[in-house]
Amino acid sequence: MIEIQLAYQGKSSKVLNQHMAGLQLTYIDQSATMGAFIGERKRKYFS
Repeated sequence: MIEIQLAYQGKSSKVLNQHMAGLQLTYIDQSATMGAFIGERKRKYFS
């Protein structure tokens, strides 16, 4: 996620260029982007 944020800001292109990072962060429905799901979890991923 950090590399996507940096690419979106135009500070890095190691993984994605700025355009592709923008697509990864564009909502495709109310709880998901192309690159990540955004929402609450019932369980913690890390303990």
